[in-house]
Amino acid sequence: MFRKFLTLAVAMLVGASILGAPNVAWATFEIRINDGGVGSPFVISESSPGSGLISGSVSTTNWTIIVTTGMGNPLQGTASIASMDISITATPNAGALNTPLTIDISHTLQAVGGGTYSMSDVATGHLTGTPGGVATMSVQGFYDNSAGGTVLYSVPGTQQTALIGPANLPYSGGFTGSSSSPSFAGSDPFSIDLRTVIDVTTFQLGMGFSIDNSMTVTSPAPESIVLLLSGAPLIAGAWWLRRRKVSMA
Repeated sequence: MFRKFLTLAVAMLVGASILGAPNVAWATFEIRINDGGVGSPFVISESSPGSGLISGSVSTTNWTIIVTTGMGNPLQGTASIASMDISITATPNAGALNTPLTIDISHTLQAVGGGTYSMSDVATGHLTGTPGGVATMSVQGFYDNSAGGTVLYSVPGTQQTALIGPANLPYSGGFTGSSSSPSFAGSDPFSIDLRTVIDVTTFQLGMGFSIDNSMTVTSPAPESIVLLLSGAPLIAGAWWLRRRKVSMA
């Protein structure tokens, strides 16, 4: 009888954790590139729906080639973490001088379980190629839970991280910066956007960029998991008492 009770209790707790886990849906996942020239903005879509992978290249008016790779759920992130990462390799031409390049990576219909949320960004980058060029980079993350989390490129969103930059990009050593948002009361589903802006202030033929930026949104473990963990000692204690009574009999 006790064994049946123990089995039922464990099943109920595990069931609660499964039912209470956030149901993450992958809707639209894109990278948008805008240099202010003809044909902008350019969009690179997910390799296949729900894959969490974006890869491609674009030639624009002011940038001879831009190669981007983006990753998001389900390739990275968990049930309580929504995460995106973008790698950029870019080479400007003379038209890029003082004409900012804006690159957004955005993912809609994200979910991390509700409750208290926090956001953080990490930015890294450096100049490549012929020395002599000067450029800055700015990075900022955005969260938006309006319209059922379906707002793509949600800028300014309902919450933001602190702006990283504008920071001068070195040729060697690289720039690394990070920022975060204050904790806030969040809700699912939501959309996220990570915006990178590159501004060439001194053009040098043959100069280039290598950049890798990321964004995360996190929340505490779902309540059902907390229930499972808090209930485990009670079940273990009951089992120990039962075993003790049997051994004393």
